[in-house]
Amino acid sequence: MTILQGMRTHGPNAKPANRNTPRSSEDLSDEIDAIRSEIQNLTSTVTKAAGSQINHAQESVESAIRGNPFAAVAIAAAAGFLYGAIRR
Repeated sequence: MTILQGMRTHGPNAKPANRNTPRSSEDLSDEIDAIRSEIQNLTSTVTKAAGSQINHAQESVESAIRGNPFAAVAIAAAAGFLYGAIRR
């Protein structure tokens, strides 16, 4: 069962479950395992995407620093000055 299928059966538009239908603990355990697996897949995908975005941002910053070294030093000095002034 995918997350979308789970959302269809458990989401806000889902039909109410028949309370008289007993569900075995094995069924519930299987459902929990499927949800856990989907969450792990999503977590892995999000982690990879975030890592890619972080690497891209790091490369952009490094490129900007290499292109404008004096501006980078001035910004770092200003940030250091402000940090020192705030910490007093």
